[in-house]
Amino acid sequence: GASVIDNNYIKNKLVPAIISVCRNIDLLVKEVPLIEYENAYDGKCAVIVSAGPSLDKNIEILKKYRKNAIIFSVGQALRTLINNGITPDFTGSLEANNQMSQYEGIDTSDIDLILEPLTYGALHKSKFRNKISYPSYTSVPNLIWSGFANIDSSKYLSSGTVSYMMLYSAKIMGFKDIVLVGQDLAFIDGKCYTK
Repeated sequence: GASVIDNNYIKNKLVPAIISVCRNIDLLVKEVPLIEYENAYDGKCAVIVSAGPSLDKNIEILKKYRKNAIIFSVGQALRTLINNGITPDFTGSLEANNQMSQYEGIDTSDIDLILEPLTYGALHKSKFRNKISYPSYTSVPNLIWSGFANIDSSKYLSSGTVSYMMLYSAKIMGFKDIVLVGQDLAFIDGKCYTK
């Protein structure tokens, strides 16, 4: 059983992610490592917006206090924010597979993108204000890039989800208060994601 799971992981996840890193090399060298933003927002408030259904219930509060916080959005929550007149400061991605539909039709030129080296290549090529590299040490393909580029990735955690990557980014950036919105750990009214 375990060897079949390992083989399926290597074939379906690991190899495509390593190939993605290799294809992205010419773009990765141009991206600023997140560590260069260490403590740049010392003492400020961050809001990490995830795509859970409670986002719909909290969107008006988020609008009301928008000017008081720096907003980080996962890709799946981005459209909900934009449709409600909220442009986040940061969005993030850590998927090697194609998630471009999350960004289609959205002007991202005023948003910074935090992304892992293994992230789908078209996102590395897309127009964002800045692209910030987050080579998490919990990912073998990212470790390959970190070793190749001589980057200390020990501060970059992701725990496998973009919400955590955004949280860890905010911590590295020095935010004093970090608020989570839409980070639901259960179905709400039978829904898993925001409308």
